[in-house]
Amino acid sequence: MSEFRSRHSPATEAVGYGKALMLFHMTRRQIGDEAFKRGLQKFYREQRGKRATFMDLARAFSAVAETDLLPMYEQWVTRAGAPDLRATDVTMARASAANESYAVRGTLRQVQKAAPFAMDIPVAIRTRAGVEMFKVASNQRDTKFEFVTQAEPLSVEIDPEFDLFRLLDARETAPSLGQMFGDPEIVAVLPAAASAETQAVYRKMIEFWGGGNAQKIDTRLDSARMALPKDRAIWFFGRDNTLAKQWFADDPAIGYAVADDGINAAGTNMPFKDHSTVVVRRNPGNPAKAVGWVTVDPLAAGEGLARKLPHYGKYSYLGFEGTEPANTAKGEWIAADSPLHVVLPASNAVPMAAAAPATNKFPPRRPLATLPAVFDGAAMIELVRWLADPARDGRGLGTEGLQAAGDYVADAFNAAGLVPGNGESYFQPFEFTPAGAKQPIRTRNVVGVLQGANPAFADQAVIVSAHYDHLGRSGPGVRVEEVGQLHPGADDNASGVAVMLELARTLAAAGAPPRTLVFIGFSGEESGLNGSKFFVANSTVPLAGIRAVVNLDTVGRLGNGEVTALATGTATEWQHVFRGITFTTGIPTKSIPGASQSSDQQSFIERGIPGIQLFTKAHLDYHRPTDTADKVDVDGLVKVATVARETIDYLVQRPEPLTITIDAAAGGNNAGPAGATSSGGADGTSRRVSFGLVPDYAQQARGVKAESVVPDSPAAHAGIVAGDVLLALDGVAINDLGAFSNALKQHVAGDKVKATILRDGVETVVAVELLAR
Repeated sequence: MSEFRSRHSPATEAVGYGKALMLFHMTRRQIGDEAFKRGLQKFYREQRGKRATFMDLARAFSAVAETDLLPMYEQWVTRAGAPDLRATDVTMARASAANESYAVRGTLRQVQKAAPFAMDIPVAIRTRAGVEMFKVASNQRDTKFEFVTQAEPLSVEIDPEFDLFRLLDARETAPSLGQMFGDPEIVAVLPAAASAETQAVYRKMIEFWGGGNAQKIDTRLDSARMALPKDRAIWFFGRDNTLAKQWFADDPAIGYAVADDGINAAGTNMPFKDHSTVVVRRNPGNPAKAVGWVTVDPLAAGEGLARKLPHYGKYSYLGFEGTEPANTAKGEWIAADSPLHVVLPASNAVPMAAAAPATNKFPPRRPLATLPAVFDGAAMIELVRWLADPARDGRGLGTEGLQAAGDYVADAFNAAGLVPGNGESYFQPFEFTPAGAKQPIRTRNVVGVLQGANPAFADQAVIVSAHYDHLGRSGPGVRVEEVGQLHPGADDNASGVAVMLELARTLAAAGAPPRTLVFIGFSGEESGLNGSKFFVANSTVPLAGIRAVVNLDTVGRLGNGEVTALATGTATEWQHVFRGITFTTGIPTKSIPGASQSSDQQSFIERGIPGIQLFTKAHLDYHRPTDTADKVDVDGLVKVATVARETIDYLVQRPEPLTITIDAAAGGNNAGPAGATSSGGADGTSRRVSFGLVPDYAQQARGVKAESVVPDSPAAHAGIVAGDVLLALDGVAINDLGAFSNALKQHVAGDKVKATILRDGVETVVAVELLAR
């Protein structure tokens, strides 16, 4: 590093940028966060305006940490090269019969040609009780270690979080699709026995990937008698490819198995029939290269699969269904063959996945600094409490509480500086007759407008919405036994209203956006999307100019989960928008192409306008008196607001319209309202029975998957459990939540139906006696 002057090649970038970054990181890990920050402050105060060296930096850190870091800096700044580590002779044995402790012994070896480096090497020992962390001080070629654990050790990992500047082995990371598409030269092997039609589909996929000279692809048949290369990636096509069966044999270490009818990847079954599958493994002759195996069924899925796969670069295996096709499974192999990851002999019977980071995590680390939140979490939760307070009477249709909630939204729009969206009024009154009612109900949408500044975007707008009504004491969806009880509706949808108003406040304070923003508090959502239906039929802004809709509904239960975007299949760009938001904010998001009927975005989608719903998760308090404010996650509201803000910023600045794919989205998993028993559909018709299945909205394959089951419900009594997939009722296919809801509308309480359930790849039929809602 002492010779670095500028970046002019990958090597100089690796030293001047990468090695310097890692030196700062290693210093921070060595002396701790507080000393690291004080050291930087001291260095800045003393060296500001001067030419400083890394040794000056080392002296500042040494002073505050009261330890001599000069030898460490001398090594990393003036020496070339990097350590290359291996774990050898690792064993375990009982350390004490009295307390069941275990001793783990082994040797850390520096195998680089250069002289040994002095460093503290992190060691993680995964046990049946969790992860135990240790350090090995190494300054010689071989360093022996011995550690005692309090639970049976499963594996040993050296520098598992990549805290050291060192040479990396290709086997430390899982093989991925990114390697396949990043290799400039590819060999593609087609099944000679396949039909001409099948081969034509595979060749079109190959041509698509090699288009524009992106990759040089050498196409061969599996019948050719020639050795396959070790210096490039290899694609195998077809379930009957004779070479693929040799190269993709079972590997229990990573949880992979193949059978005549499909693949099992880390516990996920991916059948060949009516599905497309993708598996990536290492080239056995060169672990730095990858090999991939693709099967396509039906053949019509080939074009869509070719288009989608480059966007799944980090994954090792994928499953798809249908002709679009829709992703049904994805994951990454664990790096079972890493030279720095040793599975202990005594635990060979334990699957490698038992010691995987997904189930046995490292201790969490705090960021060095945290930016203050842009959004006021305290204000949002206070509004949730106010809306869900008994004084609002559950915000049911015709109640004073709903009237007060509408007034609050209008006042908040006015306070934020939004102009009225309906002439001189914030209110858009309308009336409708709910199912079973004799008299029409009169209620109001609330509309506020933040005018855009760019004349090129005149007559264009982005909608930001949330419904403010709920069930009161006897609204649609209230269970028979709970009629008369207050339904507070904290998550559904006081949470969405709180986030919408916070967005209105912060966006208005930032000044006029390029494109107009229209904020709408809808009423009548619970009775069939009546408010949003009225708005699109009587829009205060030209429908042709509405570029997109961001709807906030049931966003108060995030916890450690992902912010879910429903109906991303309405435009090509949505999935890329949310992937980018996760990258820039660090907030996990999940895109679900279908489920468009779950809330008010559906009214716009039916008019050809792409829209999504931000949502957190289904839960057993949905449409119950137990949906209370104390269960709403304040930090989660801030995260949802952050994701929404990033989405809105993209939409108000994007010059061109989104690429609309609403027809494709309509074929996805259309959902009724989120929750334990999805209610009547967007058509406003009523459903009279309860089934008791909490849907998994991430399910994009055929059927309705149970995320959980309502206790003491018809589904629970029938033995249906979480993870089961409902495929049919009385022989009628249930392809998605919309079909499920429509099927239940045909029944009354006491009806007994035969439910076809898929569990662990096996279909079974169970009898379910439906109850009154």
